Amino acid sequence: MGDPLKKARFNHFINEWPALNSKICVQIFDQDSYDSFYEEFIPRMFYIYILKSLKDDKTYVGYTNNLDRRIAEHNSGKNLATKNRIPLELLFYENFETSQEARKRELYWKNGGGRRKLKEFFKNGFPSQA
Repeated sequence: MGDPLKKARFNHFINEWPALNSKICVQIFDQDSYDSFYEEFIPRMFYIYILKSLKDDKTYVGYTNNLDRRIAEHNSGKNLATKNRIPLELLFYENFETSQEARKRELYWKNGGGRRKLKEFFKNGFPSQA
C-alpha cells in the first residue's frame, strides 16, 4: 500500500468501523487486493484540494470525487488552468460525504476568507493530513 493518500483514506475508513482491526486489515492487503477492496467498499467521498505550482509558487483550489486521478490529470497537463504551471504538489485536502458540502467548501477557499486562511497556512504551516 505505497500510496499515502489511499493509505490515509483507508485508515480513515478503518477508524469509522471500530469492529475491524486496522493492523490486520492493513497487513493482509497487497496493492491489487487493496485497490479492489477500496473501490468496492469504501464509500465515495468528495474532496477539495489545494495544489501549489513548483514552477511559479501559485496555488490552485479544486473539487473532485477522485483525488488521485485529479492530481494526475493536473500534473499531466490535462487541466487548462494549470497545464502551464506543472509540476504541482498537493498542499492540503479535505474530504466530504456529499458533493454539496465539498462545493460549498471549495467556494470558501476561493473567496477572501479562504485565501486569508491559506496565507496563514503558508506562514504557520499546513495542518497534518493523517
